[in-house]
Amino acid sequence: MKIENNHFAIINGKILTMSSLGIIDKGTILIKNSKIIAVGKDIKIPFGFEVFDAEGKFVTPGLIDAHTHLGIIPLRAGYPRNEGNESTNPVTPAIRALDGINPQDPGFKTALKGGVTTAMILPGSLSGPREKLNVIAGQGTVVKCFGKTVDEMVLRHPACMKMGLGDRPKKTFSPSENQLKMPSTRMGVASLIRTYLTKAKYYQLKIEKAKNNSSIDVEIDLEMEALSALLRREYPARIHAYRADDIYTAIRLAEEFKFDLILDHATESVVLAEEIAKRNIPVVFGPIMHGKSIFELEKLSPDTPAKLVEKGVKVAITSDHPTRPIEYLTYHAAIAAREGLNWWEALKTITINAAEILGVAHRVGSIEAGKDADIVIFSDDPLEPLSKVETVFINGIKRYP
Repeated sequence: MKIENNHFAIINGKILTMSSLGIIDKGTILIKNSKIIAVGKDIKIPFGFEVFDAEGKFVTPGLIDAHTHLGIIPLRAGYPRNEGNESTNPVTPAIRALDGINPQDPGFKTALKGGVTTAMILPGSLSGPREKLNVIAGQGTVVKCFGKTVDEMVLRHPACMKMGLGDRPKKTFSPSENQLKMPSTRMGVASLIRTYLTKAKYYQLKIEKAKNNSSIDVEIDLEMEALSALLRREYPARIHAYRADDIYTAIRLAEEFKFDLILDHATESVVLAEEIAKRNIPVVFGPIMHGKSIFELEKLSPDTPAKLVEKGVKVAITSDHPTRPIEYLTYHAAIAAREGLNWWEALKTITINAAEILGVAHRVGSIEAGKDADIVIFSDDPLEPLSKVETVFINGIKRYP
């Protein structure tokens, strides 16, 4: 059915609200001017509202992929594959994903095909033996998956500072890659992060002194400004780490410099599940459907999300697009459910948990009054492999098919 205006009702669907409202069978959602204005049963439909009948369908909030490289590493033949990482320097905190995103990347259309309406876009590059990853890679951006310009797509910017630990960043600049730059060891990786965050602390002190003393002139440094925002907790660090020792290095750095931390990939996070949980550190896990292409992925296991959630860790699941196609995000969550994660908790990893981890839960991630009308209608249970995405709304406008 074609929706002609921005005032309409979705009726008769099985609504998976992903909120305290739970599941509403044969429920109604009222949408007006891009927002959800009511959700529940026996809701009166106002005069002039069109009706979208979702009888026999499952209705969910727009899905969220908490870690992608959409638009930066596009799905287009012949496109340069080094667009995702500024591999001329191991430390590039002033780099902004926002400036590299191409809204015409076909990946955004495939995201909608899979029901993904919101994505975190990070600097970095494809996983594998030749992956390039900076020690401090730059600022990530959260976007809606539809728009002519990236500026109209932005939901949160800057949304994080991307960093990398372990084998990837040390190999990127090692002698084996004909580089003569630090780091070439794990010690070197951690040392660079510590060095630049210490510089940022002193830069902040200089800025504060200059505010109270007109005779002090401090030259603006965009790299230090970006790291200072991290230290002021304006956004978290997203630290790429596979091995348990690298995960604990990330924790050590976060506690030393008092910044907020989100762990990315976290293959061996089960080893430190209690430590992660007691510090309320979220984990963006995956992709689950990943070959063990590098030795650091040796202990990748689909039951890790279940074990982390059991210990009290907040988990989101990612496709890491284009490492794995974003339109199959639900399959990763379904595998986690098959391997022991509660069905509702599995859905949360690609909806409300992801929204909360990304700092955008006031706008997206659940079907509640006041939130953006990002809604997906599935033919069946979203975690069933045969279920199809039939309709996708972003801000109350039909964007798929």
